[in-house]
Amino acid sequence: MSLDIDGKEAEKRMAKAIHYPDCWDTVAYPTLAIALWEMIDWDFANKKCSQCEKPQGLSTTTTNTLSNEKTEEQNEQDKV
Repeated sequence: MSLDIDGKEAEKRMAKAIHYPDCWDTVAYPTLAIALWEMIDWDFANKKCSQCEKPQGLSTTTTNTLSNEKTEEQNEQDKV
C-alpha cells in the first residue's frame, strides 16, 4: 500500500501510533527510528501501551485514519 504523504508527516503519524516520545525512555531510545527498531521483537497480541494503557500500533486511530484516507482516495479514482 502506498500512502501519498511526505516523510515528515509519515514520521509524525508513526510517532503518534507508538506514543513516541511520550511513553518511551528517550535516553534508551533517543530517536523514532531506534524505537521502531525495538518494536520488531514485540508481541502485538497485547496492543496496549505498557505506559499509558491506550491502544498502540495497528489498533490506533492513526492507522485507521491512514487506511480510511487511502480507501477514500481509491473510491475517488474509481469514479473517474
